[in-house]
Amino acid sequence: MKNASSSLLLVLFAALFVSFQSYAQISVEVGRNRPDRGLRPGDRPRPYPQHQIPQDQIIREEVNQSIRGYDRVRLGDLVRLSWQEQSALEVLSLRVVAQSLMQGPAELELSSRGQLLSTARLRRQLGEVAFSLPLGTRIAELELGSRSDVFLASVMVEVRYDRDPGPGPGPGPGPGPGWEPQVSPGSFLTLQVNQTVRGYAQIPLDQLVRQQHRLSLSGAQIERVVIQGQPLYGRSASVQVELNRRPVSDVGYLSEGQRMLPLPVRSLEEVRTLNLLVNGDAQIFEIRIRVGQVRPERPEFPQSERFIVNQEVSPRMPLDLGYILRNDRRFIRSITIHARSLRQAQAQLSLLSLNGEQQGVVFVGPNSVRVTVGLRRPMIAQELRLESAAPILIEMLEVEF
Repeated sequence: MKNASSSLLLVLFAALFVSFQSYAQISVEVGRNRPDRGLRPGDRPRPYPQHQIPQDQIIREEVNQSIRGYDRVRLGDLVRLSWQEQSALEVLSLRVVAQSLMQGPAELELSSRGQLLSTARLRRQLGEVAFSLPLGTRIAELELGSRSDVFLASVMVEVRYDRDPGPGPGPGPGPGPGWEPQVSPGSFLTLQVNQTVRGYAQIPLDQLVRQQHRLSLSGAQIERVVIQGQPLYGRSASVQVELNRRPVSDVGYLSEGQRMLPLPVRSLEEVRTLNLLVNGDAQIFEIRIRVGQVRPERPEFPQSERFIVNQEVSPRMPLDLGYILRNDRRFIRSITIHARSLRQAQAQLSLLSLNGEQQGVVFVGPNSVRVTVGLRRPMIAQELRLESAAPILIEMLEVEF
């Protein structure tokens, strides 16, 4: 009996010892992970970690879209991100697989808010090119474009979430960081330049308006630009207005007898970039800009709607978007097209405005594709149509207003 009692006591003691060791180990592990570990008396405990911000990630998208000369497409649209995602993602690197559609090489340009960041040379064969970007560049700011016709096969973007994106655009008590008021319709802006040009210069008028008037020309149409200056050494110097990287006025000449030179602008495009090109030796004193209509910038996020179409587009049957979006007068920013060729061969689908201006071209095969075309300027549906040289079935349209 005594031996049985001794055995029972040993078993109980062993069980208690094991339990104590487990409890002590758990206490140590919990203590290591406690948010108040290492705090001194009187310090407030730190909260437990909340949502972890995602690490760097790579987004790869098959684009299969052409860019016609002087077109611009937003990088965020190419990789199919929402506006909120585009505003929150910082771009670390960008690689594009593309080729020139011209007889010779072409230049693919990467811009941010209308300012050229980097260029890459494209050959006639598909190849990969890389772009360098400044630190802190968000994907919502970036656009790809070219002065020649190029074809984009795919895009690969390395991104990370901005830890402090700020309030950004959208509803709220006030505008986001970097916001600037727009110019008023019909206003006349005077810029003090006082710049000496020798040989050639490109004077950024949109930047001077921002610096001297704290205003943005974005969304404005320009009616005319008046230059006050004089040539040097008794020679003449030529001046010309460049809007969105293309000339939009006649070439004018400053001379001893012509020191005040008005240049009417022959374009209704809204400003992304506005420059004065000067060739020769001259002194530019003052520049005045006459503003026409101004499209107000909406602070809210873009709206997107889907429209089931299931209609054929062929040489004899273009598709007017006004037929799909009846009585809708909202301005369209971009259109995502879901389509497939009704033949085995690849077919070309063009988005045109009613005056014949090319908005974008996509190539469609027998398998369904989804491609986004950004408009050169916001337009209503009644101004747009789809045309094709071969039968194509338009399955659905995603329209961003």
